[in-house]
This record gives sequence, C-alpha cells and structure tokens, in this order.
Amino acid sequence: MKEIKISFSGTLKIEEFNERGEIDINSLVQKINKTIIIPALEESLRQKVEMDTSANMLAFGAVNQKPIENAVTLEDFGGEACFRYFENLNFNGRLISSSQAIFQNSDLGKSFCGLFNHLNPETPINDLFYPGIKGSRYAIIKKVISPSEIEVDFDFNHSNGPGYIYFDNSLAWEKALKHLQAKQNSVNTLFLGKNKTFVIPEYESIEITSDTFVIGENCNLLIGKEDYFRWSDKKSFKQGECLMVVGSQKVKVGLRVNICPPFRRVPDANPIMTPIFRGQQNPQPYQIILMDCNTNALKMGHAMENICGWGFGFHYDNETLIVGKNINHSGGSFMDFKSPYGRSLTAVFENVKTDFEPEEKYGNTSLKVKGYILNNQFHITSEQTAFQIFTNEFGIGSNLSTILHIGRFTYQIDGPSAVIDGKTIQLRLTPAKGNYLVRSKNSIYSKNQELHAGDILIHQGNRYKVIAKDRSPSMEWASFLNGNDMYKAHALVATLDKELPIEEGWLEFEVEPLSRNLSEQPAFLIYKSNRHYPTTLQTQFGDQQILSSDLIGHLSYNHRQIRLWAKDFEHRGFYRQTAGGKGEEFYCLKGCSGFGNEFNPSVPVRDDVPMPEEASALIGFMNEKIKTIFLE
Repeated sequence: MKEIKISFSGTLKIEEFNERGEIDINSLVQKINKTIIIPALEESLRQKVEMDTSANMLAFGAVNQKPIENAVTLEDFGGEACFRYFENLNFNGRLISSSQAIFQNSDLGKSFCGLFNHLNPETPINDLFYPGIKGSRYAIIKKVISPSEIEVDFDFNHSNGPGYIYFDNSLAWEKALKHLQAKQNSVNTLFLGKNKTFVIPEYESIEITSDTFVIGENCNLLIGKEDYFRWSDKKSFKQGECLMVVGSQKVKVGLRVNICPPFRRVPDANPIMTPIFRGQQNPQPYQIILMDCNTNALKMGHAMENICGWGFGFHYDNETLIVGKNINHSGGSFMDFKSPYGRSLTAVFENVKTDFEPEEKYGNTSLKVKGYILNNQFHITSEQTAFQIFTNEFGIGSNLSTILHIGRFTYQIDGPSAVIDGKTIQLRLTPAKGNYLVRSKNSIYSKNQELHAGDILIHQGNRYKVIAKDRSPSMEWASFLNGNDMYKAHALVATLDKELPIEEGWLEFEVEPLSRNLSEQPAFLIYKSNRHYPTTLQTQFGDQQILSSDLIGHLSYNHRQIRLWAKDFEHRGFYRQTAGGKGEEFYCLKGCSGFGNEFNPSVPVRDDVPMPEEASALIGFMNEKIKTIFLE
C-alpha cells in the first residue's frame, strides 16, 4: 500500500490516498502511536474513525465517504459516528476504570452514559433523572488518564456496571432533517454510510413537508434518553412525541436504518414507546416505507434492559400507504391505523417479527415494594419508586384507579399530587365525624376519607360496621353525581352490616376507625385500570382480584376498515380492533401468525392475492434509490 503523507501545522492533514482512494486506518494509527501525536488528530479524521479496542466492547465506525449527489450526511452538520459499549466498568465517583485498555485519547470531550449505576434522589427537580431508582446518568469526559481510566464531570455513587461512550448527534440530526425540508433545497436524502452508529439522546418531532429518505447499510440510530423521567411537568430535555410528523403535505418517506430505543425505559403500567411517525387527522395522501430495521440491533443482553422499540404510530386514511419490510420490533404500539374518513389506508408488511409477550416483560400493573404507613402516608423502604405507577391517565377523573394494597387493606391513590416524592405517598384521611352520602339502604359513599372494613359508624346511637368497600360503579367513578364538585370523581362505597334509616340522602355519623398505622411489610402499588377491588374483613394480602388489572398498551390497534396485506408476519401481542372506521375492508395474510384476540374482519381473509401494486412500486423505488446511492 502507498503510504499516506502527513504534514503538521497546528492540525494533521491527510494529503494523499492510495490508488483506490482508501486509507489503511490500522497502519495510520500505528504510525501515529509511534510518534505520540494522537492528541493532535484533526477533528475531521476523528469523526471518521472508531477503533474496536476490546473483545468486551462493541464499536461501530466507518472510513470517510466521498460526497454523494442529492444527499447529505450527519457529518456535514457536525455529527460523528461514535458509540462504544463496555461491560464491567468500575465507578469511583468521577473516575471510570476498566481492567482492559479500552479508552482512547480521542475520547476527550465525548459523552459518557453510566447505565443503571447511580442511586437517584427521591425528589425530582425536572426530567433530569428518574427519582428514587438506581438509574442511568450522563457525563462529559474531562480527562483521559490512561487507556484504562477516564475522568468525567459527574460523581457516580455506585461501584460497577455497564456504560457507553458516544458523540451527541442530537443537533446534527435536527439540522439535517430540517435541511431536507427546506423549500429551496433539492436534496432529499440523509446518507448514513455503512456500519455506523449515531447516538441521538435528544430529538423533537419534525414535520415532514418534502420527500425524505434516511438510508444506511447496517447503520444504527440510538435515539432517546436512558431511564427518561417522562412524568415531570418541568422539561429540560427534548423528547418528542414522535420522530416525524406526516400528513400536511403529499410526500414519500423512506427509512432504511436500525432505529434503536434506549437500553432501558423504567418499567411502569404505561409501556407505550414513542413512535417513528405520527400522522395528522384529515391528511394529505402520503407514502412511508420502513425497511431493514432491527430495533434490537444494539441490545447487549443486560439483565436491566427493557427494550420498547419504535413503532409506526397513528395514521389516518387518505390514500395512505404504509409499508414495512424486514423488520424486527420489540415492545408494544407497532401499528395504530385509523380510517374515519373512508378514503383508504393500505398497510403492507413482509418479513416482520414483533414481540410484545409476555406484556409483563415490558411493563407492570403491580409493583411489589416494602413499606409502612404512618400518619396517613405510605413510606417505601425498598428500592422501587412510587413514580412507576404513573400513567397518562393517572388521577385525571377518568374511569381508572390506582391503589395501595398492604395487609388486608386497600387505599386509593389520588393522582400525581398524592405522590410527595419517590418514596412517600399521601393517603386519604382517616374518617372522622361528619356527613356521609347514603346511596342505598346499607351503603354510604366517601371521597375524601378512606373507610376500611372493620370501621364503626354511629348514627343516633346505632352502630354500623363496615363489612366491605370498593370503588363506586364505573359511570359514577368517572363523573360522580353529574359534576357535583364535592363528589366529582373517585368516590368509594362502603357496605354496612345493617340497613340505614334512609335509602338516599345525607346522614351524620361519628366514626370509630381502625388504627391506620402499619409497620414495615410487603405491599403492592397497583394500576387497576377500570377494575373493581372489593375489600372485606376476609381479604388476604396478594388476593388475585385485588392484583388483577389490564396493562395499558397493545401491539396493534386498528380500525377494521383498512386494507392489510402481510406475508411472513409474526404478530406476538394483543391485536385490538374497532369498527369505528369507514371505507374498504380487505385482508390478505400469507404465512402469518398471531393475528388473534379482537382481530375479526367482516370479509374473508385471503391468502392468494399478490402484494398491492402501489406497495411493490414503493419498494422498487426505495431499492433503486439504495442501489444508486451506494454506487455513487
């Protein structure tokens, strides 16, 4: 091989390539090592090279690509393909070390993520960290001490675990996508190259107004914050509702890249991951294709992982065409296709594997903890956090509930305001003397106080014992007494051991409550969905009716009135279907499995129809574009 000539005048410059326009990276690095010039490598060179320096490390990189017509790269906008994952790192405050020589001088100034390795404070400041868990935290590498040790600008408080070094491409991604939408711009393709990984911790939803293509060969986009605390009202990070918004313009969108989620999202009762796309209602016609996409491409097999991949998102009908080919997806929300306008939505899938089973792997309706009750507050003493029971509908007056189950008792948890911090939950007050609403001869309703089986109520000298309690019926639970502010929602009904003097109205009671303070013991925090939880004197801890619930989420949730053609589609997860749409209904499944649950078309499901022509044409168009861009 012809040697590369290097001159040095403040920066290193490559002046000559070999006959084929190639650089021998190994040779180059060896020569630089001998002259100890690595710290002076020019930034443009460092953006092109990531070396695999350890058998216990995965690295992705590629050599420089020559310019391509009608395409831009993330490097054009200051990006860099840099991602190196390590197991068994040692954490000592700001010092991160390894038993192997894995760090490079070029790591200086890069970003570092310590996975699942910092015990976070219990009280959130904003969305900077997930409170009360041993979570993932971010830092900047301030010093490369040696090939086996670096110094970062964050004090980790746990001793060992995995982590990764990366370059933050958030700004480069945003600039590149917006550049493709510019009206004065004829470029429509973001070319990622070959065998590269770009890390994009922050992102916003970008409206697609022009034909847009993101194309790579064995490339990965690692998108989103690790252990992101999405329940914070104060946002400091950009975590969009989707990557791309489509439907405002007539466009084609094509993606050929592994779109990978963070290594973990903290398990909760709402395991719905951000989708790639979001369609607008009453849309313009558009076509999208996702191909050769494995959301598990960067999965390292760590026990703490909870992978929920990027799905297609919500789409609406107006000659809408959605194509997926050669896809591997984990988690829920793969497709949500609606047809309220009767204007045709066609979905075509070939060689697709999805996995949302068992659902408990991706989210939990019940969280077993340890804790105690003192002065109407529940204190968690185990590692879990109260924020893991949050859902999008938590405490907003809907037909859902969230409860604490400890001993034989159940307690209603009244939404986000009841969660004082990650370890402390405010419970309803101990019942006291006052007026209670009578709804039948042997039951009363209570909203602000928490009655329990065993409590005694006294009216005019007559003693009434609470023998059971439950949430009120669904319609009353969601909107109690047609909007009466005092009892608007979430009222409990207590059943008494004998009849009251009236059937409906208000009665004043004195109350002899059971002791509410309970010593430390196992307990469950439970998202109950719309289910009841009858609690009696005989209720046992861990009662299955108390624990039973329905996890928020699904793998697919479509209107029946869509056109679905699929071949070799493994659908492992709940298929939800409604008949609320309009228009044509067509189904053809070839070699598919798992289409059950509510999947129930009103027309015969065929297996003898070729792929719709418009989908074949879109796949052909994308393949030709890929072929052209890699030949240039």
